[in-house]
Order: sequence, then C-alpha cells, then structure tokens
Amino acid sequence: MLLNTKVLVESSHFQLKNFLLSLLYIALRIMTMHLRFVLNFLIMVVVGIYSVLIQSISATGDVSGAIWLAMGYTVLLCFCLFKTGSMAKAVFSAH
Repeated sequence: MLLNTKVLVESSHFQLKNFLLSLLYIALRIMTMHLRFVLNFLIMVVVGIYSVLIQSISATGDVSGAIWLAMGYTVLLCFCLFKTGSMAKAVFSAH
C-alpha cells in the first residue's frame, strides 16, 4: 500500500511538472506572438509615415534638393526600421 502511494505521489508530481512546463511554454508563445504583432504594427506605421513623406516631395522645384530629401527620408526609414525591434521589446519589457 505504501509503495502504491509513493508511486502515485511521484506520478502526480511528474504530471504537475509537465503541466507547469506546458503552461510556461504557452505563455512564452503568446508573449512572442504579441511581440511580433507590436513589431509588425510599428513597421507598418513607419512605412506609412515614409510613404506620406515621399509623396510630399514636389518635383516641380529643385530636382537635386528633392533627390537629397528622398535620400534623407530613406536613411531615416532604415534607421527607424532597425529601431522598431528595440521599441517593441521596450513595450513588453522583454530585454
């Protein structure tokens, strides 16, 4: 009888451990999905702002200035796209 009780306790401890590990895995998956959602949202916002800025450049004036302005906006876009990952991690405090 004592042996059966010991096996039952060990079995329930093993099941509890597996349950907690599964719960932790699911929580981490949900957090990564939310992090990806925030990252994708920030990328869409940055690209949307970039498209508005590029459309506001008028080609009727100085063409050279318009090209330099577009290049500046493109550099700014690249910088912002690289920073969206750290911004999304800062939102979730997941360093």
